[in-house]
Amino acid sequence: MFTGIIEDIGTIVDIRSLRKEKEFTIQSKIAPSLQNGQSVAVNGVCLSVVTNTTDQFKVLAVYETLQRTNLSELKKGNKVHLERALSLFQRFDGHIVQGHIDGIGKIKKIERFGDSKKMILQLPDQLMKYIVPKGSIALSGVSLTIVEKFTNSFSVVAIPLTLSNTLMDHWKVHDKVNVEIDIIAKYVESLARHIK
Repeated sequence: MFTGIIEDIGTIVDIRSLRKEKEFTIQSKIAPSLQNGQSVAVNGVCLSVVTNTTDQFKVLAVYETLQRTNLSELKKGNKVHLERALSLFQRFDGHIVQGHIDGIGKIKKIERFGDSKKMILQLPDQLMKYIVPKGSIALSGVSLTIVEKFTNSFSVVAIPLTLSNTLMDHWKVHDKVNVEIDIIAKYVESLARHIK
């Protein structure tokens, strides 16, 4: 489990294609603290560490993951959001993030408000029912609060601290981001189906 608070911006230094899978080598300051088999969120996607060194680690993304996320579009030299799995005695500063991506959002509009940025993102229709103003959402691993809900889109605001600690300040209109809906909304929906 993760919190959506980005720990580091890593760099993709190598990508190896294996049948329907891809192995990513990522350079990061968190590499020495990782162990084989541990979970790490890469752009919000929960992946397992295959190997690591003092400044790099490798993760494997299978076909299903590549189909559901924007990892398939990554290229050597690209930057990615990184977060290690939450430890039991760690402060919980974001929201419950599993690293299980529900779909891809597309940035429709970006507006600057002082030092902050407001972004409007388009979502697939089947995900819009989970969007609740003032609710939580993870965009490429970043925990954010939903500001407004529209017909097929929603808005978030990234404050200066978020912009300086993530890649969001470099996001552009038409960019695709990984979207994870708040797990509580999905639990409520599942339980409601069984209430008679």
